[in-house]
Amino acid sequence: MVTPNFWKDKKVLVTGHTGFKGTWLCLLLQALGAEVQGLSLRVEPSSPLFTLAQLPQTLAYHGLVDIRDARALSQAIDAAQPQVIFHLAAQSLVSTGYTDPISTFHTNVDGTLYLLESVRQTLKNPIPVVVVTSDKCYLNPEQAQSFTETDPLGGHDPYSASKAMAEILTAAYRQSFLSAQGHLISSARAGNVIGAGDFSEHRLLPDIFRAYHQSEPLILRYPRATRPWQHVLDALSGYLLLVEKTTAEPTLTGAYNFGPPAEHALSVESLCQRINGYITQQNPHRPLHWTVDPGQKPHESQFLHIDTTKAQKQLHWQPQLNLEETLQWTVSGYLTPEAGLPDLVQQHIQDYLGKLHS
Repeated sequence: MVTPNFWKDKKVLVTGHTGFKGTWLCLLLQALGAEVQGLSLRVEPSSPLFTLAQLPQTLAYHGLVDIRDARALSQAIDAAQPQVIFHLAAQSLVSTGYTDPISTFHTNVDGTLYLLESVRQTLKNPIPVVVVTSDKCYLNPEQAQSFTETDPLGGHDPYSASKAMAEILTAAYRQSFLSAQGHLISSARAGNVIGAGDFSEHRLLPDIFRAYHQSEPLILRYPRATRPWQHVLDALSGYLLLVEKTTAEPTLTGAYNFGPPAEHALSVESLCQRINGYITQQNPHRPLHWTVDPGQKPHESQFLHIDTTKAQKQLHWQPQLNLEETLQWTVSGYLTPEAGLPDLVQQHIQDYLGKLHS
């Protein structure tokens, strides 16, 4: 259970704070009373929620810094002197990894390196640090297995490989330097997170509703690909618990999976069918239409699921939203006018915190 008193007035730095997941994390931390600082390369146009929620005006610090600039990043962290760091800044799309592999590796690997080195060099007081990677960091032989934290790391595509490299780098810094200094360094590997306010290119839920609102057919690359769909708040609650539990018991630092139950793992086409059901409840005369891209496509894993036994046992973390709630909360965000999005998200956060403490 997330403890509000732990976060009250705590100085928390979020890198990648202007993106979809970073925005939700900032809002969740603010709801818990934290003093939230943010570092990002830019305000992401794919996450209008950041601006709509007035985060530039309400954050304790809102800085635009390129994490690939080691000196600028170190200066920003030194000035902030945070008590907790969540490192979310990343190039987060598989498709962009194919079109721009150099930037993907620079951002996801060098950016993580520079962040951890900044912690080592500039922070005198030991703090918890959570490096957020991906469930795609595992070497996937396509055998429909659920990956545990001890399974081999790897990656067929540049994005997945960069996240595996970030995991290896994080473990090396923890073991070689940062644990000896008292820093609590962990990594979080989450499944496919969904929720209101994500308008990124080449992600399924934003693509679904872009096509729907434009009255165009949705084009699916891999309709049979299966993913572990979870609400963004379930993943974020895991990140918060990871900090709380490792602060109380430093031996718990390490890598953790945060994903939904097995029944949440749906194929892309099955998810479209479920989403279409919610859409037609509100507008039965305007269903979602989709087709399959017949062309040659870059490789993507066809089955992906992670085992969360470690997080459940060691952190006492559990997903709070079932699949129906996850989809309903997400769809409501895409069917809400933009001006009403911040209020809806704040309501989801309060409802979620209510579930945690009920």
